[in-house]
Amino acid sequence: DGSQVIFFLPPIVMTSRIAQLFTRSASRRFVPRGYAYYGKLLAAGALSAPAAFAWCEGRVPGDDGLWHSATAKTKVMQSKEAALEVVREVERWQEFIPWCGKSEVVAPGPNGERRFAVEFGIRVGPIFAGDRVIYEMEEKGNVVHLRSINAPDLTYADHLEYIVTATEHPEDTEVHVLLKCHARRLAYLQVWKTLQGPLVQGAVACFHSRLAALEDTSVNVIA
Repeated sequence: DGSQVIFFLPPIVMTSRIAQLFTRSASRRFVPRGYAYYGKLLAAGALSAPAAFAWCEGRVPGDDGLWHSATAKTKVMQSKEAALEVVREVERWQEFIPWCGKSEVVAPGPNGERRFAVEFGIRVGPIFAGDRVIYEMEEKGNVVHLRSINAPDLTYADHLEYIVTATEHPEDTEVHVLLKCHARRLAYLQVWKTLQGPLVQGAVACFHSRLAALEDTSVNVIA
């Protein structure tokens, strides 16, 4: 399968090619909007001093060697509602999240659960390695939970889950993201571990940039 060629490239080569991709012009036709947004931030030097965040890996209980868990924490000046709204609007992720080529609302679940389709992956020239994941969203208080529900259709992982928690303090809001995934093959998991640092750094920077861009039209900024 040609779409899987990228996963057999040495990690160093992959990282180099990905870096080259993001320094190209965002006007290239094969670059989705998520890539274009990230490319503009790179070109403007907005990621030279990325927003501070903490990142750590963990293991899932009962691990068979293919489970992976990781957390990212960052602080924003906006309210928790503003921070969670960026997460809730999954259909707009394609506008600012790097490596997100397409995101859209799909038919709701049997009990009205919100569902979204997200195409997320890595493109190197004409080769695209990624999946179209259907997420179901659940909200409770200050927590937004996204869980994949189309495991049989996924190539690289059969479970993806994000739990985003926003806790508002007098001076800022702390955003905590927990990722849990189960890879189909150890090689896929190893590639993800190689690339996850730059990927998370880019996503956090774009999250901050998106919130800042919405400040002019929002009243959800902490006074």
